[in-house]
Amino acid sequence: MLARNPEYTGYHVGKPSFTVTELRAAESCFTGKGKLIVKLIGLVTLFLLAYVGLSAIKTAQSYELANAKLQAKQLQQENDNLRIDIARLDAPERIYTMATAQLGMVAPSRVLYGTPDTAVGRTTDNQ
Repeated sequence: MLARNPEYTGYHVGKPSFTVTELRAAESCFTGKGKLIVKLIGLVTLFLLAYVGLSAIKTAQSYELANAKLQAKQLQQENDNLRIDIARLDAPERIYTMATAQLGMVAPSRVLYGTPDTAVGRTTDNQ
């Protein structure tokens, strides 16, 4: 049969021009050094991503700390203002003025000390 004769089909019977290991090496894009370089690049990329992530976290926490300090400063200022208001409102002169002018109260003309049986009286001349 002529069709099965290798000479008529264009096939060469014999040793191929390349070996299987050469074919596998050619099929693989990376050699041993190439794989090492890719691993190193991957490792460096991983470290860079970790560094950027940690820097972002640090920056966010820094902003939060600055905001907390600003809020504490504002609350301290408000606290100081409230203490000044309390001191001003507790002044006896202001209480006396408000009681007489706004509320229509009158200072007593006589002050009793002790119980009514043993009371010692004192008159006031504040009117």
